Formats: sequence, structure tokens, C-alpha cells
Amino acid sequence: MTSRFIGLSRAATWITIVVLAWPVPFPLPLPNFDTATLPLSYLMPAISLAEVTAIIAIVTYALAGWPNRVTLRSDWRRLVVLSLTGLILFEVLSISWSIHQGLAAVQVAHVLIWAAFAMMISCAEWSSTSMTFALLMGLVIHSAAGLLELAVLPVVGIVPQNSGISVVFSGAQHWLRVYGISSHPNLLGGHLAVGVILILGLVIISQGRQRFWLIAAWLMCWLMLLLTFSRSAWLGVSGGGLLALILLLRGGQLARSTIKLLAAIAAASLGLTALFVWRFQPFLVNRIEVAIVSYETQAIVQRLEAAALAVRIFAAHPLTGIGLAQSVSVTRNLLGTPIDWIHNVPLLAAAELGAGGLIPIGLLVIALTAIGVQRWRLRSIALWQALVGGGLIALCIAMQFDHYVWTVPQGGLLWAWLVGWWLRDDHTTAS
Repeated sequence: MTSRFIGLSRAATWITIVVLAWPVPFPLPLPNFDTATLPLSYLMPAISLAEVTAIIAIVTYALAGWPNRVTLRSDWRRLVVLSLTGLILFEVLSISWSIHQGLAAVQVAHVLIWAAFAMMISCAEWSSTSMTFALLMGLVIHSAAGLLELAVLPVVGIVPQNSGISVVFSGAQHWLRVYGISSHPNLLGGHLAVGVILILGLVIISQGRQRFWLIAAWLMCWLMLLLTFSRSAWLGVSGGGLLALILLLRGGQLARSTIKLLAAIAAASLGLTALFVWRFQPFLVNRIEVAIVSYETQAIVQRLEAAALAVRIFAAHPLTGIGLAQSVSVTRNLLGTPIDWIHNVPLLAAAELGAGGLIPIGLLVIALTAIGVQRWRLRSIALWQALVGGGLIALCIAMQFDHYVWTVPQGGLLWAWLVGWWLRDDHTTAS
């Protein structure tokens, strides 16, 4: 029976990774949930498909006796567990002073799922290769959907029925940014940024025809990353890829044949990037030189104003914050109109949880960093550890300009998966 539960948990984990970025919510008709005062309609209580499969993975792993749980009591992992526990307890307390208590309670439930998934991944001996392949499968599906979008609707008009879509500009021409099956190009960009770092592990360990197809899939993901036009994802993959390379060097994982392989992939990606720049040069100029396009300028100004508002909220509530998931309600009350989440996770966390939440978050970051420093000193950095470290840094960079890691399951579960994976001792022997 135990082996059956383990098999179910493993399968549910793979499915979770495949559908990680899919916006498939199942509404939760919660009694006494105040829907009338919600600042934005998409904040209605719901559970995502990825969370449902993650719960199945967690529950079946628990029914199997939670193998390897003893590892959570060792060195810095104990601090990770304590800091996550402290953070969740403080988030539960924050419900009492939240404006919209139902919204805070639902978000606490989401965080519980993400944290439990991270702890399960840290203990479970799922194959690093198979998990990465599951991510690749999901990204290939997104890429196929993205190519279909480009074939059917590459150029769109900004009319009322299209007012919520994300585009890039070249004069009067509007080019649809790639969504795949995700809810937003920036969110898809974050998953692709992590993906193109991790998938290199599959390419490195493969041979022959399999390697050829993996490189082709990697290049397709790279093209989709470019077509998201996500500046945060571009920055993330640059910083995360650089760190992964440094960790590979430190761990002695770069044999001459591996260096030649990575150089060939880099050359191919640069060629693809050059073609992208040539084809979309006017759109890129307007995306980077934001002062040229009033829409881009307005978007940047709004984000800076929202960041300043977060600082103002933190200054008014430095110890407790305003409550988990309350920033959208508070900013609406301050401004008289609802706005999206603050596009900076550290500021968002500070505004919502104050110092009481930042302390356990800081301890979590210290523990994760200490594990990396320990491996650096011992030069015991395995292939997958280096790539997972790069993926974490890619997300850390992206969360300075976006909010999905803090606010939605597609981002929270991605972060949880990488954190749990980072905590594992040896990524090469997991089976």
C-alpha cells in the first residue's frame, strides 16, 4: 500500500509541474465570503488545477508515512521549516486585522498548499530528470499554443473587447504578446526563464537523437521567452543563467564536451535572438525606450506610484502590515479606484505583513542562502543543484518587477517547487 501511495504522489507531482502555469480555477462557493466588497472580480475564491493535483501529491505522500522527513530536522533545513511555520502563523493572525478577512483567509489556504508542496518535494526522492521533463512538457504545450496565437491573431486592435490584453506597440500597430495557456505573458515568461535554465540539464545528460530533440525543444522555449516580451523574465534568465554557469564551474560540472555543447546552444540562441531583434526591432525599441510610447510610460509611472504607495502603507503599519492579500483593498480605499497588485514582491510583503512577516521571510532567505554557501565552500554542487539555484535567482529577479510569486498559485507553486528542490541533498542520485 505504501508503494502505491508513493506512486500516486509521484504521478500527481508530475501532473502538477506540467499544468503549473495553467489558469484553470475551480470556484469555491465559500459561505459568508463577502463578494460585494471585492476590489477586483478575479479575486473570487478559487483553487487552481495545479493546487488540486499538488494536494493529491501531498496527501498521498503523507499517507505513505512522509518518507525522509528526518531530513527536515538537519542543519539549515530546520530553520526553513521554522521560518515557514512562523510566516504562516503570522499570516493567520493577520486575518484578524484585515479589511477583507475572507480574502486573507483564502490566501492563507493557498500559502499552506505551497509550503506543504515545498516540504514534500524536499523529502521525496522524485527523479530530477523526470520533474524537469514534466516542466518541459508543460512549456512545449504553452509554446504550441503560443505559435497558434501568432498564426491566428498576431496583430490586434485596441478596442473595448480587447482592452485587457497585453500588447507591444509600433506606431499604430499592436502585436499580441505570447500567452500560451497562461493568464499573462509575464507569468509565462517567468516559467520559461526557469525552464530554459533547467532544461539544459536534460540536454547535458542526454545523447544522440534524444539530445537533438531536446535542443530543438529548448530553442522553441527560448523563442517563446523572447515573444513574451517580458522584461522581468529576460532579466531573470540573464541573472539566473549566469549564476547557474558559475555554480556549474564551481562544482566541476563543466567537462570540455559540456562546454562545447553549451557554447553551441548559446550560439544558436544568439542567432535566434538576432532574428527576433531584426523582425521585432520597432516593437523592441518601444518596449525598452518606454518614453516613446505613452502607454508604456503610463504603465511604468503607475508601477512606481504603486511602489511608493507600498512604502507609505508600510510606514503607517510597520509592525503588522495591513493583512495578507489586503493591498488591493487598501489601495482602492486610498485612491478611490481599484488597481492591480503592487509589482514588487518585497514591497508587497512589507505592506501586507510588516516587520512581523518580513522576519520569517528574512530567516527563510538566510537559510536558503546558507545552504548555497555551504555547498560552495565544499565544492559539492551537483548539476541539478546548480541549475535549480539559477532558477531560484531568475525568479528572485523577476519578483522585483512582478507579483505572481506572492499572489497567484501559478507563481507560488513554481517558487515552492524550486525551494523544495534546492533543499534536497543530492539531485543526481534521486530516483
